Amino acid sequence: MKEIFLKWLSDGMNSGYLSINTSSSFMHVVPEGLLLMTPLTFRAFVKDSLGENQNYTDALKGLKRSDIFIVNGDSYVFNYEVKSQRVNRKNTVIQGFVLSEPEKVLNLDRALAAVNPALSDTDLSTNDKMTVEINNDVFSEFEYMAKLLKCDD
Repeated sequence: MKEIFLKWLSDGMNSGYLSINTSSSFMHVVPEGLLLMTPLTFRAFVKDSLGENQNYTDALKGLKRSDIFIVNGDSYVFNYEVKSQRVNRKNTVIQGFVLSEPEKVLNLDRALAAVNPALSDTDLSTNDKMTVEINNDVFSEFEYMAKLLKCDD
């Protein structure tokens, strides 16, 4: 799975199919590496590489086992605030997994873009986010994603 995913990223970035650091991108350069927005990046990967009938959470579980992502405390999820350029518009938060050392693991035709200046690292409380209820238990969206992606060793 790791090799298929990294080839998909490399080929997509080299061809221009996958953009970086634009408002429509689901990949952004951050100080820690390459932020891959969840679930957008992984849904696109599964659709393009594995087929419509595959579940992106299954692919993500396999990729987590490959140790290509940076662990952020007790989670793989990093949160970044997108600074709005528009007056009277609230900043939004994006979240994703960070690919460690993208220059080393991706076979790119050109240098990786600079760190996206529109993003800033944020330490959000999970109480500020959406919640999901399952069997009368309430989870933040981060806890729910972690529950979905939990890998049994």
